[in-house]
Amino acid sequence: MTIPAQQNTIDDISRHIDEQGLICFLQEMVRTDSQNPPGNEDKVAALIADKLRSFGCSVEIQTVEKNRSNVIAHLPGARDEDLLFHGHTDTVQIGNLDNWKKSPLGGVIDNGRLYGRGSCDMKGGVAAMIFAMEALKKSNVSMQRGIMFTGVIDEEINFTGIHNLLSQKSTATCTAAIVGEPTDLNICIAQKGALEYQVETYGKYAHSGMAFKGENAISHMMKIIAGLELYSDKVASTIHPLLQYPTLNVGTIHGGTGITFVPDRCKIEFDRQTLPGEEPQAIHRELHDLIQQIASHNGFRAELSKLQEFDAWEIDEASPLVSMVKKVYQQVLDKKALLDGFYAYSEADLLAKAGIPSLILGPGRIEQAHSPNEYVPVEQVINASRLYAALGYEFATGK
Repeated sequence: MTIPAQQNTIDDISRHIDEQGLICFLQEMVRTDSQNPPGNEDKVAALIADKLRSFGCSVEIQTVEKNRSNVIAHLPGARDEDLLFHGHTDTVQIGNLDNWKKSPLGGVIDNGRLYGRGSCDMKGGVAAMIFAMEALKKSNVSMQRGIMFTGVIDEEINFTGIHNLLSQKSTATCTAAIVGEPTDLNICIAQKGALEYQVETYGKYAHSGMAFKGENAISHMMKIIAGLELYSDKVASTIHPLLQYPTLNVGTIHGGTGITFVPDRCKIEFDRQTLPGEEPQAIHRELHDLIQQIASHNGFRAELSKLQEFDAWEIDEASPLVSMVKKVYQQVLDKKALLDGFYAYSEADLLAKAGIPSLILGPGRIEQAHSPNEYVPVEQVINASRLYAALGYEFATGK
C-alpha cells in the first residue's frame, strides 16, 4: 500500500528499498561484461535503462560511440532543480584469470562479499543509486525538486562519456551531485590530481665489447630517476589534512635491445600526484627545469612530454551539500560521518567545473578497485542505497 506523501519519513523511504532485488540486480550487472577497453557498455546500459523505466523514470540513451552509450534518467520535481546521482558503467580489464579465485564475471556472493570485476568500481554504487530512486518513486514522495541519474561510459580511460554528457548540457538542471565511487561509505570531499609524464633519454648505440664508443641511455636515465626521487622527498613536506602529501612515482621503464648492446634510448613514465591549491603549470615548469638541469650537467639529451593532466579537487566542509549529507548520514546509519580524501581519480572535479557542487560517497574500498578478486560488501551496498534514498528525499522535499 502506498504511504500518503505527508506521512513519509527517512525511515519510510528506506523500507521501500528492495534489498534482495538490489543485490540480484548488482549480480546481473557484474555478469554483464563492460571491460574497457574495448568498452561495449551498451549491454549494461540497456540493463540499467530497463530497470529505471520499470518504475517510471524517463530515460534517455545518449549514444557516444558505436556500442557505447550514456544512460540519463529523471524523476522530476515541481521545480526545475535536480540532485544528480552519478556513476560510470565501464570497468577495467579482468587481467590474468589465474589471479582470480572467484569468477570475475560471476557475481558470486561469499561470506557477505559480492565478487566480480566492477562490483566495487563501481557497479555497486550504480545499483544502489538506481534502487534508491525506485524507493523514492514507490513511497509516493511529493517531490518539490527532482532526482537525476547518469551512468557514463569510458571513465577508466578517456572520459568521453562525461565530456559528452556535459557538452550536451544534459545536467544543466543539477545543483548538487553525489558520485558513487567506492569510499567505504565515508564522505570524500577532496581528491588528488595528477600530471602524467614520459621522459626519454638519448645515448649512442655501440656493441658492448666496445662500450667505450657508445653512450648508455639507461645510465643517463638512472641520473634522471635519482633526481626525481630527491624531488619527491622535497615535495612530501607539503601536507593536506585529508590527502596527506604529494607523491611522484616512476611506473614504467623501457630501454635497450639486448645484453650485448649499449642502449641509445631509454624511456620512463611517471606521475606527479597533486594536492588542491597546487598550480599544475608551476609544477610542470619545475619538472621540466629539473630534468634539463640534470641532462645539461651530465652532458646528455633528455625530453619531457606531458601525457595527461587531472586537476585536484575539494569542496568546503561547510558547504550546503556536505552539511546535508552529514546530517542524513547520522539519521540513517546512526553514527557520525567520517570525512575523507579520495586517493584515486573520479569525475567529481569535472562536475564541479561544470558548476555542480559534488562529493564522493559509495560502497566498497578503493583498495579493491582494479584488483584481482574485486568485491564489494553486500551490507555496504544496501546501506549506500539507504543513504542515497534518504538524500534524495531530503533534497526532493526541501527538508
